[in-house]
Amino acid sequence: MDDLFVGKYRSKSTDELAQIAKNSKYHDGARKAAVAVLTERGKFEPTSVRNSDYSKQDLDDLLAGLQNYRIQFTKTSDSLTVFKDDWNGVTGTILLLIGVALILTYGVLRYLGNTYWGLKYALVGGLTAAYLGWNRIDYSNYSYLKIGLDGVTIKKGIHLTKRVIEIDKRDFVSFSVRDYRNSVSIFLNSKTARPLGIANFRKKDYEVTKSYVERLTEELNGLVAKLGNTWL
Repeated sequence: MDDLFVGKYRSKSTDELAQIAKNSKYHDGARKAAVAVLTERGKFEPTSVRNSDYSKQDLDDLLAGLQNYRIQFTKTSDSLTVFKDDWNGVTGTILLLIGVALILTYGVLRYLGNTYWGLKYALVGGLTAAYLGWNRIDYSNYSYLKIGLDGVTIKKGIHLTKRVIEIDKRDFVSFSVRDYRNSVSIFLNSKTARPLGIANFRKKDYEVTKSYVERLTEELNGLVAKLGNTWL
């Protein structure tokens, strides 16, 4: 898909490509392609691309930008849910089922007296698919954050279990930002527990990820404030 964008964007002007690269409303693949063409032309200047003004964006605009980081959300009048699923659980289940089917097929054919030497490939393939599938399920990394009337709920799926953390509204302090070499993270601070990392955003060469995350964090804290007496 990115290659199609690159071919299409070679006919665009440098200014047009710079606008695409720095505008979070464009699809992530389109922005990558714009940067690729700018780089081909020797016109890629991070300072000119990284000038998105997030200070003028409200929470809804910022939430729409989450798609660039493969993060999804649902928002109602009294809650916000942000979640990310690496789909390891889904693909793992599919691989596991394929593996089990191949192993069962091998077993049935052998039971019926089929001695065809090629059956060993079905067995090997089945065992491999089952192992890879189980491994992906085991390391599924589903994460979920909900800001609601009662407080904050965090879920993380690791090693076949979902770790659930509930931060009571009276225990919540704020969301904060930590800047790392290749990523920026949002942390949840509470009165009785250590800071908890709730989301990580990998830095991109065509966007000021830190500025985006800082503004998003500011709006998340604003959302908590807007809940008013339900948090006080």
